[in-house]
Amino acid sequence: MQISSLIFIFAKNLNKVVMVRRIAIFVLLALLSVNSIAQKVIQMENTNGVYRIACSVNGAKMKMIFDTGASSVSLSETMANFLYDNGYISKEDILGTSKSQTADGSIHNNIVINIKDIEISGLHLKNVRATVLASQNAPLLLGQTAIQKLGRISLSGDKLIINDYDGDYTDEELDKIAEDALDYYNKGSYYAAIENLVKYMDYDDLTTYGYWILTESLLKTKQYDKCVKYGKEWEIKYRNETPSPSTYLILGNIATSLDIGEKKTKEAIPYFEKCAAVESKLGENPCFTYSQIAMCYWSLKDYNSVINYSKKALKGKLEEFKTSVHEIETKGINNSNLGNTFFFYALSLYGKNDRTSGDYIMGLAAKCNYEEAIKYCYENNIKYKSTQSLFE
Repeated sequence: MQISSLIFIFAKNLNKVVMVRRIAIFVLLALLSVNSIAQKVIQMENTNGVYRIACSVNGAKMKMIFDTGASSVSLSETMANFLYDNGYISKEDILGTSKSQTADGSIHNNIVINIKDIEISGLHLKNVRATVLASQNAPLLLGQTAIQKLGRISLSGDKLIINDYDGDYTDEELDKIAEDALDYYNKGSYYAAIENLVKYMDYDDLTTYGYWILTESLLKTKQYDKCVKYGKEWEIKYRNETPSPSTYLILGNIATSLDIGEKKTKEAIPYFEKCAAVESKLGENPCFTYSQIAMCYWSLKDYNSVINYSKKALKGKLEEFKTSVHEIETKGINNSNLGNTFFFYALSLYGKNDRTSGDYIMGLAAKCNYEEAIKYCYENNIKYKSTQSLFE
């Protein structure tokens, strides 16, 4: 509604010109007050052209160099040890390692940590990634992993100006962001779900369920590297948590992103195996995960492992689909999922030069009405007949 319309409505109801004037002044002041909180100015300390900003890291007060050219917040081993020894950070905050190159060209391994809270002039930046540099005397830098959370900023001499500043979200607003993220996910609006969840993470920790929604959305939008990044972040943060269905779903998302998206099949296998282990622990049937592991080993030409996991997968799938090898042999079944597993099992037997067993399993794949198996049997004159069962 236009301000003039608002004034008109009040004037009509009250029928007093003086009241109109008062309301106009009130509206103007309200607008001015909104503008005044839309910008936050923070005084920095200028030392020989180097700007330092007072802040606290998980409650530990310090001064950091404001450096828009630094990719991340960074601190020295000395400061990291101080924070760890005094309880400001813990083992759960250690996310992994990264590499950096110094001016002389040498490569160093650095530890990456999560800082739960960086407070700057009353403004709280939540869950900021920071690098512990392999140096005892490295400067404390407030880099882009923190600066980007401030929103649109500008510099005026020794003043840092945060534009469009609206303060922290209230608990109710954070709850609404989380609810909207779930609603977006359920509607298939995965990019919007991701945006809301990442926004939420700036202020509070996601639960394991939240990480599942996030990694699932990233997987569906083919943002494989981010799926792996946030998945591994969850793994470290919640490694001591009691497993739940969300646990194996996240592990599966990490594995799939590594295998399909980043072509890192060897790295994917341990995550698929962890996924299957959690499924079994929770009383679920991990047969489909076993199939994925078998396919990973197939791409690596490890036929023994393909056979091993194919047997595990088939045992579970026969239970899942309420059928048996004998029934498939005698009646056949229209099930491409079973047929696919039989098919690659057979190819692995051929890879081990076991033609007899391979032909038998390929016949079972064909009896599942799996087209590639039917074509293979036709081209290689394989009859669909029972010889021996490999599953007893």
